[in-house]
Order: sequence, then structure tokens, then C-alpha cells
Amino acid sequence: NEDIVPMQVDAIVAEPGDLLNQSFPFKKVRVEGQSLAGLKQIILDNKIDVSFNPTYNSDKSFIFTIPFDVKKGSRFGKQTITFITASGSVTKDFEILQPLPTISGLTPETPLVGKTAEVTGDWFYDVSSVTFKGNPIGFTVSSPTSLLINIPASATSAGDLVITTPSGSVTRFMEVSLGFTIVNVT
Repeated sequence: NEDIVPMQVDAIVAEPGDLLNQSFPFKKVRVEGQSLAGLKQIILDNKIDVSFNPTYNSDKSFIFTIPFDVKKGSRFGKQTITFITASGSVTKDFEILQPLPTISGLTPETPLVGKTAEVTGDWFYDVSSVTFKGNPIGFTVSSPTSLLINIPASATSAGDLVITTPSGSVTRFMEVSLGFTIVNVT
């Protein structure tokens, strides 16, 4: 039948609308093309089933959200994405971008010099360095939302704490405690 148009994906556009064939995790993505009705399955990186709501699908486009779950095999970087409909399938190259790390808290809020503190936040993947006042400090990534830092015994005043990943750096001003309180006695 000459009226049947083969399935075709022309563009994969991620919010805010300027990312083509790439997206950050948990962002909505719009796929545009032809013969896209009846979307049955989306497979990311040949292993991750991507959920979608068929209500938002038409013959010309559909929308879904980029998942990210390391336990299911999610990763950053270039990978394939396959769209399967009743009329066939199309596989395209797609890139999941690593978001900038964020810092949401520090425990204790004013860490003691020579001790360990916990930094909470998000996107602590592939941390390459942690610095305090421009100097490298020891750290251990506990999870994508937590890392432990060693407050240098030589620290004598507050300064910037900087965490660096492949996507960039995040900075937070951090006070430190010397372990004693100065009391003014008259």
C-alpha cells in the first residue's frame, strides 16, 4: 500500500526547548516525526524501559520524561534510544547530560577542624575534586546525594568549599570551628 508512511523520527527536543538529541535527567522530551501513533515501547541504552503516557502521543509527536536510575543502568553520555510502534521501530543516538552538582546542607553546619563533615546535595557523580579555600581536601562519595569531607587541621578561618564533577562546580561558603570558644572576661 503506497499510503503507508514508514515510521520516522525527525527531532528529539528536550525542555526548555533548545536541546536537540540530548537532555538532562527527569526532563520532558518531545519526539517529532511521522507514523508515530501507537507507540508501544521506548528503550534507552538497550536496557531501560522508559515509561510514557499514551494520552500525550499522536501520529506526529509524543512526549516522555527521561528517567535516571543507576540501579537500572542509567548513565550519562551518548547512548541509543529506540522507539517501537505498531508500524516499526527507529533507533537514534541520544545523550543524557550530567547536571551541575548542588549543595543543600552541611552536617555539622560549622564543622570542627581536623574532623569529617557530611555534605548533602545532588548529582555527586564522578566527583573529581573537593577544595576548601582553594586547596584540595580529602573526600569520599557516599552516594549521589552525600559525600564526606575531611576538614583540614590547618584550617583557621571560613572559606569556599568547591565540589567539581565533569559537568562543572558548585561553591558554598563554609565556616569552620577551631574547637574552642573565646569568652571575653572583664
